[in-house]
Amino acid sequence: MIRRGLVYLYQRWFLLLFARFFGTAYEQLLREENPADFSLEELNARSGASYVGNNVVKVNSRTDHFGVLLGGHELPFRNRRSADFFYLYGSGIDLFKYFLVRDAKRLSIPRVYVEDGFLRSVDLPFAEPGVSMLVDDVSIYYDARRPSRLELLLNSDEVLTDEQFDRARGVMQMIRETKVTKYNLAPIQRPNVGREGVQKVLVIDQAYQDFSIPFGLASDASFEEMLAAAQREHPEKDIIVKTHPESFRGGRKGYFTGLKQEGNVFPFTDPICPYSLLEVVDEVYCVTTQMGFEALMYGKKVHCFGMPFYGGWGVTEDRITCSRRVRKRSIEEIFYFAYIVYSRYMNPETGQRCEIEEVIEYLVNLRLLNEC
Repeated sequence: MIRRGLVYLYQRWFLLLFARFFGTAYEQLLREENPADFSLEELNARSGASYVGNNVVKVNSRTDHFGVLLGGHELPFRNRRSADFFYLYGSGIDLFKYFLVRDAKRLSIPRVYVEDGFLRSVDLPFAEPGVSMLVDDVSIYYDARRPSRLELLLNSDEVLTDEQFDRARGVMQMIRETKVTKYNLAPIQRPNVGREGVQKVLVIDQAYQDFSIPFGLASDASFEEMLAAAQREHPEKDIIVKTHPESFRGGRKGYFTGLKQEGNVFPFTDPICPYSLLEVVDEVYCVTTQMGFEALMYGKKVHCFGMPFYGGWGVTEDRITCSRRVRKRSIEEIFYFAYIVYSRYMNPETGQRCEIEEVIEYLVNLRLLNEC
């Protein structure tokens, strides 16, 4: 508990002050490109590559799977000048990230961006390590202010083969049947919310001031606009407002934390599997949350008030635009590039990298053990 409290103070107070004074310089350094001869594919093939990252505080310290998912081996932060590459883990700015992007420019050392995957764990980040990772040599996948490797893939001329298309469709079906999502500790049950026999629309909350919101070309006002639009466009339906999942475990509050039931607006604060809610609604309103893409996988109409990784490709009702995204993509194509090509997975039982199908089975089994 003491360690978790110190990590919280570091993340919520020290980093805010640090970002205030060094944020502009950090953003300028991020615009620097990797050395021209750097290849992420070549890096993946090098089992002996060494790296240094900003995961020094190690929120999930005991069994983080960085070594398996990144490959190679990690050097102490003090030895960063000898590294083959740097990794920047998570959003925002911290002291160690600043040193890394500064030294990347000074020493011509390439950097990659690392994030937790779309299928992460059963419990939340502070309690359990992730079994998947997203690695990008261009930018963070949810940063719509600039291209990312995922965006470049989706914008490319690459077309899925019939086999790849069928695999994407099959894995999506597997996810719908097992109801596996990013965090899998919430119960799978039919929600008791709203009026009986009345059609429902879902409005999805997010963590307050999460970096994915400004990175997704949105703001605090986007949440007010989203709720107002849902009420205006569906006056006869129940508006179900789902609070952010971390708030019920004492984590960050959401934009709709404390919202009261009024008229046809029904806040839903209970922990629940996202798919349980998706099964009882007709349309979904979101800003940048991953749950918006899960709604697409469930065949729901999705309205986006930000620019998430799945926005701007023709599968969502977009309230804002991103001029760089010029291709039209199907849900299967977005899924294949994001969840299969762009993502890395590992099975903690074997300690080896694996495919998404194996990770789904692992998370389902672990969830069942936790329920016993």
